[in-house]
Amino acid sequence: MTLNRLALNNVLRDKWTYFAYFLSSVFSIFIFFCFSVSMFHPDLSVIQNGSTLSMAMMAGSIMVYIFSFMFISYSIRAFMKSREKTLGLFIIMGTSKKQLNRMIFKENMIIGIAAIITAIIFGIVLSPLFLMIGKKIMMLEGFAMYMPIKAILLTFVMFFILFFIISLISPIFIRKNKVINMLKSDKTDEKDMVFSLLLMTIGLLIIIALGFIFNFYNKIALIKDFVDSSVGVMLMFVVILVVLYILYTQLPILIIEAVKKERLYFKRTNMIIIADLKGKLRSNVKTMYLVTILFTGAFYAIVMLYAANTDVERVTKASYPYSYTYASLSNNNYEKQHINLIRNSIKDKDGYKEYTFTVRYKGQTYGNAVVMSQSEYNDVVKAVHGNPISLKNNEIYIVSGSPKTMASSDINDDVKAVLEEQGITPKVVGVNVENITPEGYFGKINVLDDEMVKGFDTIKVYGFNIDNWKEEGEVTENLRSKIKGDNEYKFGFFSAEELFVTEKNSKNLMFYVGFFISIIFVIAACSMIYFKLFTEIEKESVKFKGIIKIGLSKKELSKVITTEIFILMFTPFLLAIAFLFAGGWPFGSKINSYFTVAVVCSLVFLVIQTLGYIMVSLKYKKAILKKVI
Repeated sequence: MTLNRLALNNVLRDKWTYFAYFLSSVFSIFIFFCFSVSMFHPDLSVIQNGSTLSMAMMAGSIMVYIFSFMFISYSIRAFMKSREKTLGLFIIMGTSKKQLNRMIFKENMIIGIAAIITAIIFGIVLSPLFLMIGKKIMMLEGFAMYMPIKAILLTFVMFFILFFIISLISPIFIRKNKVINMLKSDKTDEKDMVFSLLLMTIGLLIIIALGFIFNFYNKIALIKDFVDSSVGVMLMFVVILVVLYILYTQLPILIIEAVKKERLYFKRTNMIIIADLKGKLRSNVKTMYLVTILFTGAFYAIVMLYAANTDVERVTKASYPYSYTYASLSNNNYEKQHINLIRNSIKDKDGYKEYTFTVRYKGQTYGNAVVMSQSEYNDVVKAVHGNPISLKNNEIYIVSGSPKTMASSDINDDVKAVLEEQGITPKVVGVNVENITPEGYFGKINVLDDEMVKGFDTIKVYGFNIDNWKEEGEVTENLRSKIKGDNEYKFGFFSAEELFVTEKNSKNLMFYVGFFISIIFVIAACSMIYFKLFTEIEKESVKFKGIIKIGLSKKELSKVITTEIFILMFTPFLLAIAFLFAGGWPFGSKINSYFTVAVVCSLVFLVIQTLGYIMVSLKYKKAILKKVI
């Protein structure tokens, strides 16, 4: 019996112990391979290195690989823990440290290479489906199946290196354990968790603070600005993780103690279920905590990215309120020619409407020093379904022109100077955060009484609306090629269709990348539960065999098992769904379809989770009953 033969026999004869590790590895490699097939597709060869799509695809593949590395590392750790007893037997039989390390290395490499080959085969078979999905999501032409040589080589090399590294470091997971502990790994009891009043108090205070922030998020600008900042987001994320951990470590103890005082505790198998949950509380909490985080991350990514994808039309119209916009300075000699070209190109389209108004500015630039008369504002605001206003002689109504100046009530110094020359002290009476001109072209627009707009230079703005503006790509391309002049800064031409296509492609790409990463998160979450159940199967079998001897029936045992698996699988799932809807307070106001998409996705997640629960429960019960009855 050589060491190579021993490693191979270990894998073949104890295949079900290795199966979960093998399966999780196959899934991770499969996801990376399918992503690589899309990344190296010949139809994407027109993408130049450094372009947005090219960089996003590259970043996505790196992220998928990193998460795969983390996930497979966790899988091997759980796998090595399940083999502690077997490895302990090898040590007391005389296996040296060097031989044990070599055997573990070869076992992992056998599984790794088998997982790589299996994943690539499945990937080649299913690649047409993923390419079809990618074609639809990224709005690409062609994207037919091809022989993905580059994807095969990249996947094999990258994951061969990954498994080689993991195989080298995996003995670390068992090196510190004493032989006696390894032999008794299936009989060692967990330490009981202890309730901490201090931790619970801290958790409650943090929850109260979060409730205060949520309640005043849209009411206090300082809170909103902090929460929306990068530091605020990171801090909130850390705080929520801390609160979640405190709740997981403290609430179950209180719940168990409360249930033990009720009559329900003494009915049927409840006493056994509660006692068993309490005995495994420490490991259950650790698993459920990690699974909750993974589920929450996956659910948020899918819902937010998909909701943002469905919200592109609304966002486009909010940024570019007209299908086509042409802004012309007073010294633009091409104005009449360009306007006639736009008008003649779209005047026969359904829903054609034209709007004309004047915006005035002061100084060398027209950033924030822009004004508009009240009468013209009231005319044009109808096009964007806004409300007319009525101003007195010294009153100003400020309209947003850019995200950087949203809802700002500061009057520009140039505007103020012109008005003060007229003997007017301006007073801001309101703000409007909805654009009436293309976003970013003006800093913000100061709406004044008609008599106050003297002493400014003029910009003529033309707005054109048609019904099927999203389908007018050819018209837009034709107009873009013909609207030219000797100085591009004398006029501006904006197309909502161009912005829509750009935003749609961007959101589709983000969803495509995020979807792959989310799948890895979900697989990792499910695998953690699977590993926990099947790595403890020997210990559980011994325990249940003893309970059956004192009268527990097969039906009652089945109920105990299904109840415990239900708690283990659905507690993190339901918490993740709760976080998904709780997260609507900042995102629901920015993404209109957030809650609708969240409801639909939650139902889909629930169906998938229920099917997973049924499959795991049936397989686990079968494995337990086979050993104890």
